[in-house]
Amino acid sequence: MTPQITFLLGAGASKSFGLPLTADIFPRIWQKIEDKNFLDQEHRALLAQIIKCLYPGLKNDTPQDNLPGITELLSMVDHFIVSNAIPQVKMTVNDLVKVRGAIELAIIDVIEGEFDVPYDEDDEEGLLYQEFVGILSSFSKTHKVNIISTNYDIMIEFGLFHQTYHADEIAFRRDVDFGIRWRHPGNGEIINPPAAPKFSVYKLHGSTNWLRCDICSQTYINVYGSIYEQIKKKEPDLYNTCHCGHAILSSVIVSPSLEREIVDPNLGYIWNAALESLRTSGKWVIIGYSMPPEDLNIRSIVTRALNSHDQTPDITVVQWKNDSEARFRNMLGNLKFISGGMKAYITSVR
Repeated sequence: MTPQITFLLGAGASKSFGLPLTADIFPRIWQKIEDKNFLDQEHRALLAQIIKCLYPGLKNDTPQDNLPGITELLSMVDHFIVSNAIPQVKMTVNDLVKVRGAIELAIIDVIEGEFDVPYDEDDEEGLLYQEFVGILSSFSKTHKVNIISTNYDIMIEFGLFHQTYHADEIAFRRDVDFGIRWRHPGNGEIINPPAAPKFSVYKLHGSTNWLRCDICSQTYINVYGSIYEQIKKKEPDLYNTCHCGHAILSSVIVSPSLEREIVDPNLGYIWNAALESLRTSGKWVIIGYSMPPEDLNIRSIVTRALNSHDQTPDITVVQWKNDSEARFRNMLGNLKFISGGMKAYITSVR
């Protein structure tokens, strides 16, 4: 049986390539809240309304360190929705659902607005990106490579598609498993997972290049790039209508909230596949993911995978600082800890 290596990637991994951390998202939204090029007027107004309601003391010049986090904002909104309560007069729970949609759009807009494929060889982020994708490809010669990501961005699969497979869609589909059957956005074909994949890319919280049909429950995956812009449209067209006839397609994003639930059935399959990949892999590499206490679902699959192994996997944890080393050792036992982030990891495997 082909040996396996599983990478668990958090926001810190994407940060190495120029994308924002979760803690950076609300400050970016706050900076853009009056920018007419950010979302549309309706969604900007909804964002401004809820932020003013929940944080009346915020000013334009509030220091970034004093701004709330996006998880806090979403958790408050979700709590009101779940409780069937409203935070102020002349607002309904249905209004809060619209507000929540605006927040999700803002999150994706911030991430995609800063998505710039770093292929500039004179840029350190670009070199790191290319080297990391090259490392994944190199491992695939001797291992099945599983990539579990908590991020929405498409950095990893985009890099594999263009750098490893040179945009050969047929070869990419033959070798890459997303953990589910998915619908092709061009011809509507249902793509089954490959029988013997070289790579698995499991996006636990959805992705900006996925859309979902609420009628047939199929997930569209665009291997060429992001398609989240389609959900902003107010009228159906060729690009936001499912081949079953339903429109408008929805995003597939599990946004950062303490009240969040994994309700999309396709994501359930992906979570199970991620658990199995960890359970059967002899090597784990955790990069840029802090495994926070509130991520109980991810903590759960990691614990179950660790405790169902015939042999303890060879675990490497990569973080920017070394202040979390003791915590990881408490959770995972014996491991190799690398501080210095993605650059230090790449240096260690060159």
